[in-house]
Amino acid sequence: RELLARVDALLRRSEIGPQPPPVIRLGNVELSPMQHDVNIDGRRVALTKVEFGLLAAMLERPGWVLTRGQLVDHLYTGDRSPALERTVDVHVFRLREKLRAARADASIVTIRGVGYKIIAEAA
Repeated sequence: RELLARVDALLRRSEIGPQPPPVIRLGNVELSPMQHDVNIDGRRVALTKVEFGLLAAMLERPGWVLTRGQLVDHLYTGDRSPALERTVDVHVFRLREKLRAARADASIVTIRGVGYKIIAEAA
């Protein structure tokens, strides 16, 4: 019985969990979590690891307001400090600039005192 229990436990741990969708789209922005790529109108946009993580978190929930704390939890594990939450602002600023420069149909909106959300701009 113990051998069967151990084999069952190994099989449970080896199962692959839920996979992210192959491509997440909002307007002309396409994010591929598996390839770690972002394309806007078919052109690749270079993002840092943190910028990619922020964009992925927001694109998974378009229109939802995500607090700095939620974004930090998505990006980092372990203890978080208020200083770490404030760095999200800098990364969001840089991500906004890159989206704007690439003429993305999506924009990141600041919800004052709460956090950020991504929306599709009207064409």
